[in-house]
Amino acid sequence: MKKLMTLLLVTVLLLSPFSIYSADAVEPSQIRARTAVLMDLETGQVIYDKGAHQRVYPASTTKILTALLVVENASLTDMMEVTGSAIGHLPWYGSHIALVEGEMISVDDALYAMMLPSANDASNVLAEHVAGSLDAFHQMMNDKAREIGALNSNFTNAHGLHEESHYTTAYDMALITRYAMENEDFRRYFGAPRHTMGPTNMNTGREWPNFQYMLVPGVDAYDPTVIGGKVGFTNAARHTMSTVATRDGRSLICVVMYAPTRWDKFNDTSTLLSFGFEEFIPITISGEEFSGFQLPVMQEGEVAGNATFDMTENFTALVHRSTDLDNLQIRPNSPDFYDYLDPTPFTVSFELPGSLPFVPSYLGSASLTPTIDILAVSASLHLTGDGRITPFWLRILQVIGIVLGVLILLFALFVVYRRIQIRKRRRRRTSRLAQKQAETTSHNFGTAKGYSPHAYMSSSFPRSNSGYSRRRVR
Repeated sequence: MKKLMTLLLVTVLLLSPFSIYSADAVEPSQIRARTAVLMDLETGQVIYDKGAHQRVYPASTTKILTALLVVENASLTDMMEVTGSAIGHLPWYGSHIALVEGEMISVDDALYAMMLPSANDASNVLAEHVAGSLDAFHQMMNDKAREIGALNSNFTNAHGLHEESHYTTAYDMALITRYAMENEDFRRYFGAPRHTMGPTNMNTGREWPNFQYMLVPGVDAYDPTVIGGKVGFTNAARHTMSTVATRDGRSLICVVMYAPTRWDKFNDTSTLLSFGFEEFIPITISGEEFSGFQLPVMQEGEVAGNATFDMTENFTALVHRSTDLDNLQIRPNSPDFYDYLDPTPFTVSFELPGSLPFVPSYLGSASLTPTIDILAVSASLHLTGDGRITPFWLRILQVIGIVLGVLILLFALFVVYRRIQIRKRRRRRTSRLAQKQAETTSHNFGTAKGYSPHAYMSSSFPRSNSGYSRRRVR
């Protein structure tokens, strides 16, 4: 199997158009940001890791999650009234668009204001509109983060201004960005270079460029391959940024956290994107190579059938040009059997250790889908009318129910029998008592008439101590 996979990978590499590129490896010391991660948008594979799981403050990259929740839960044409509870407690510092209490603004304009000039006041107005209160929205943020898989993050506000308990990691922010990029409305706000907002009931019109300069033509940092991004800054978080770029049909997410200066985050991002696009080669492993595996289906220790596993989709990954394909490690998570009632997923993971410690060796994993052959079920097992196997525990309960029913019936019959016997004994006892009473009554009646049971005996018979004696006949 390993030789077959190596031949497959070599073929893919020789045919890959990216094999002609050459670039120096990006050592972590070249990246000024404290933490950074480079992730493939399609698969989620991490191809560069500099402290990606280290806890950091996200600053305004928080608004990526805020925008995602808004586009998922609000109508973009809704009009919102700015309330004192939404903007009254914001500090004087930080980005804003000078919203005032009572001003009417659309969800659409507020999203642009939040994502381009990073307006904190617009963030709170949107949060309150979606959830009814800021606290309720913060709970929605954490629930969504857990759903996405961002398990090392905690969000306590919608804008990202510093709070000790408001934190994330570069990896978690990449996961959130990747999830959000699936939403078409989010992509529009995430990738807009500028926006013009019309006048409101209390203000004139406004126009803003995007603070993510890699999206803005005419700025030194502009990169036409960048399709979206969000920047952030606080004194505690320093400069943060999440960026998505696409080249030759492949998209990468780059997140940098705690960059010392504004331009460091742009330079780090540009360097990492070039490294990812030029030094990594896409490969595809056919799912047919991992199809047709068979395992017995077990149910409570009994063979219940047969399961055939297939990898229904091809596995794709990015490998660095310096890696030795002979080091490819294929690790099937193959159980000894398929438990019908508590199945264990059958997966195949791929690892390719290389010489670059900041390039993770883990390429990813693929799941195999089982097809269960119920026609091979043992005759000793029970099948339901639709062909499904009756669970063992259900059959046990059915047997117990039958036994209990029989026992209850026998007990009821025993109770009836006992009652009948008791009644019969009572009748016999009553009959004997009645007979004895009748005899006693008869005896008493005879004595009362002067009748003696010994009256027939003659007095001429002398008595002896042993009874009546005989008379001697001469």
